[in-house]
Amino acid sequence: MTAPRPSSTTTRRPPPATNSPSRRPWTGPPTAGPAAASSSPRKRRPGRPTTLGAINGYGDYLARYDGTPPWPGAEDRLAGLHLDQADSLAADGTVEAAYAAYAAIPAGFPGSAPAAAVPDRLDALYEARTTALAAGDHCPAVDELRPFLELAGEHRDDPLAEDLAGRARDALPDALYACGMDDYRDEHYTDARTTLEEFRSLYPDDARSGQVDDTLIAIEIAQIGSGSTGDLPDPTPAGSAPGGTATVEIVNDSPEALEILYTGTETGTGTVDACGGCTTQSDLLSGWSGSACQAGIDRPTTTIRLPAGTYEFVVRTPGDSSVTPFHGTWELSSGTAYSDCYFIETSYY
Repeated sequence: MTAPRPSSTTTRRPPPATNSPSRRPWTGPPTAGPAAASSSPRKRRPGRPTTLGAINGYGDYLARYDGTPPWPGAEDRLAGLHLDQADSLAADGTVEAAYAAYAAIPAGFPGSAPAAAVPDRLDALYEARTTALAAGDHCPAVDELRPFLELAGEHRDDPLAEDLAGRARDALPDALYACGMDDYRDEHYTDARTTLEEFRSLYPDDARSGQVDDTLIAIEIAQIGSGSTGDLPDPTPAGSAPGGTATVEIVNDSPEALEILYTGTETGTGTVDACGGCTTQSDLLSGWSGSACQAGIDRPTTTIRLPAGTYEFVVRTPGDSSVTPFHGTWELSSGTAYSDCYFIETSYY
């Protein structure tokens, strides 16, 4: 039997005397009132309302009475249900979904107890979703921070969203840098390159940008060295250099510009312009076509000055990827000058 609609006064007409069960007075929405007295234990019926279903039910109830229903606790109960739903999303949903649910409470129920609880709940959300950051596990920490960074774009002019995004923004540089360096040390070169290039793009003025640049060069050398390369012979001593240092002169006898990459005690790059009057050499069976690096010809050169030590070197042609790069490990002695001439050879097999 359907419950009567509440009247506009507190007086309610008693139910008519019939053989059917009597109806109790209306005290609130159907989902809120206590169970009717029964001589046997009440059984839970299938399809028990969910929190979202209860939210919809209370919303409909308030809408029916333009926000001033006979039961004055309905609005507070609805605010509490929204907080329960947000807590559920904080445990099992996405950061965006949880944040949106929390942010709707102070917007829809200002001054309520659930609204007052939202800032602390958002702090708890950040702490619960950044455990890798707290543990110093840098690469997972980067992934943890990204959803919080996105909140500022999704919820513009929202101070709660900006606060969470700001915390993530402050933590990201250290996490990105440490993640890239961890991957480099673990020889995960592709991941390291991606992370460090993002760091360099986002924070070009960071004090660590120089170290990032050097590490990216070292990654490039390591990746080239692990691929298909030619063997770079040891450099040829050609004179003396100031004590504690070594100089390496590269002479280019090819029509392509050369790029030199090196890492060791120091890391860096150098370039040598293309030789305008030079040609590619050939190893035809009849012998060499032309003479490589012959004396008396002015060719482009560059000289690299380095502390003595062990270095990995790569020489390549950045303008022609079909030319095989050369890679080698050099021991540069203190006080020694080295000089070598490089040319491009076309082989026929």
